[in-house]
This record gives sequence, structure tokens and C-alpha cells, in this order.
Amino acid sequence: PKGCQWVHWQQESMPNCNDVHEIDLRVAMPLRKGGPKLPNLGWGSDQTEDSATVQERWNAQKYGYVGSGLWRSVWKLDPRGELNHFGKGLSESGPPPAVLKVMKQEHPFDARNIDRHRRDALTMERMTSSKFVANIYGYCGNTVLTEYVGHTLDKVIYKNNKDEAVPEPDFDADPLLTRETPAGRVKLALDVFRGLSAMHTISGGPIIHADIQAKQFLVDSRAGVVKINDFNRCRFLPHNNITGTPCPVRIPSAPGANRSPEEYEGDPITEKADVFSAGHVLYGILTGKKPWENEKATRIKQLVKAGHKPDISNGFRKPGTTDAMLANLVEKAYQVNPTKRMSASDILLELEKIEGSTETTVRSKDRSNPSL
Repeated sequence: PKGCQWVHWQQESMPNCNDVHEIDLRVAMPLRKGGPKLPNLGWGSDQTEDSATVQERWNAQKYGYVGSGLWRSVWKLDPRGELNHFGKGLSESGPPPAVLKVMKQEHPFDARNIDRHRRDALTMERMTSSKFVANIYGYCGNTVLTEYVGHTLDKVIYKNNKDEAVPEPDFDADPLLTRETPAGRVKLALDVFRGLSAMHTISGGPIIHADIQAKQFLVDSRAGVVKINDFNRCRFLPHNNITGTPCPVRIPSAPGANRSPEEYEGDPITEKADVFSAGHVLYGILTGKKPWENEKATRIKQLVKAGHKPDISNGFRKPGTTDAMLANLVEKAYQVNPTKRMSASDILLELEKIEGSTETTVRSKDRSNPSL
């Protein structure tokens, strides 16, 4: 925008291509069909895949192709070929698994996409001090290497939907990382907004994620946290040359069913656009459902632009309950006017107050879901 300039760090690029290119996929993804056998895990030189325990084979089989999104294909791998395992009787030495994300070949290898992945990597690097943001290990061109975390938030909060996969078993799962209890719902919401608030309040920021939805959050059951992830659509806000305040930016497209009213209208946006989208995530944590789950994206876009909000059942609005307080925050996140919409930090403060209430303590006697 006119009269605005980039903050110095927003223009940085710190690829470590040598580290990325050193990864040998032949040993980084063991037990792939036609690939190498299971490396020696310490039982003796004659150890083979068949003599490994069921648990060890189950863990090893998880390496390989995970899936793909609109822009990238994803693999889970062992970057150094050391095959680290977790679980009963398994060694926890060595590096944990990692995720390799590679841009799909149907997308052009042009300056726009190179910069898209530069921002993705730079955001994770700048946010490395926050445990609520995914960690990066490497970056080169249109490829990034990040930490591996068991599953995404959509698999936790929408697990009763027949079209959602059930999360893989987790041996040391944090009992609070669930939406089945009031304490669990608050914990999930807290971590979502902790990560978002960290992005929005970074020095020289804010950073707009610009693609907030439940599947963009990783549930790390062993660490007991939810981490925000996937920043390849993020935007850095330049600062006004005179006032030093962040300048709104315009994103040329607003696909999907999770955008804010200002995005659908094609208006310049601030970090408040993320807050509206995070309202959808909070709605899912509260209800276990997707907002307007039976509507198509085109219809949802019309509803949002017209100022409509997803309905929250009265079963979640019993006065004085945790769910009623969460429902109130969903409504505030859905404020149509971005200048009146609460910030991520303000919502985080409200969630911390809810966390301190008697109902959401671990010893709470009320652990049942309200009936719809």
C-alpha cells in the first residue's frame, strides 16, 4: 500500500538447501512398499521386519506418504535414517519423525510461489520461541521440512462426523486434549488462540495466517499442546512510514468456507480476519460440528457476506456453564465489522478467565456434553 514499507525481517530468506538435499528418501521412509527393510533396532544383527513386535512394525509403517492439500504433497519421514520410535519398549533417542512438504508439480515454479514458501518458512523461524507454533527444520525453494505431530485438530473435534478419520492411537495422550469435557474444550480453545495471538503480537508484525481452519492446527498429545501450522498463505503487514502502524493488505482471492466477511468482499484485511475464521474453529470445539456443515462453500460465502452466523443450539447456552461462556466468545469472534471484532489476545484473556472457573478444573464433576 502507498505510504507503507516492509519491516526489515519481513524481507529475509534463510534457506538451508544442503540440509534438505542430504535427505535420502530411500532410508528416510522405511517399510515403504519395495523400500528397505526395518533398520536394526537393537535386538541383534539378525533382526528383521518379521521379528519386530507388532507395535514396532505399526510405528514404522506410518512413515511415507501422508496426503496432500491444494498446494503441497506431504510425507512423514526419518530425515537421518535413524528410525526413532515412541511407545512401549521403544527407544526415544535420536530425532523424532519429520514432515516433508513439497509443492505439487501442477503449480508453477515462479517468483510468487517461491515467495509463498519463503513466508511459510520465515514465519516458523520467527515464531520458534512459541510452543504453540509448529517448528521448522529446513527450507529450500518450494519445499519445507517441519516437525511431525500426530494428527490435526479437525480429527479431534469433528471425530463424530462420518467423513472424518479417527486419530491414530496415542500411547501417552494428554487427557485434556479432547472436546469431550468442559476442561478439554477450554484447553483446545486456549491453545488455538495462544498460537494465533503469538502471530498477531510478534514484534514488527502482525502476521496474518489467512487460512485459519481446524485442519491447520496440530494436536501434539505427548507435549500436551495444540500448534498452529501451514503458513504458505500467510501475509506480513507492512508499516506506515509516518505512524509506524500496520497497513492492511488485500488478498486477491478468498476460496473456501472459512473466510471473514471482509475477505469475501475483497476488502483490505488485518489480522482480525484470522479471528473471524478462528471463530469457526471455536464453534467446532464447542459443538463438535462444522459451521453450516450441510451447506456448500458458495452458499456459506453468501451467508457470511450477509452477516449471518452459524446457529448454536440452546443446549450449549445454559447460563453459568463453560459452554455458555464459549458460545459467547464464538459470537464475539463472528463480529462482522473487523474494527469492532475482538483481537486474538483479548479472546485469549477471556479464555484464561474461563479456565480459572470451577467447572473447568480437572476435578470438575461435570464432564458430560450437553444434549443437542
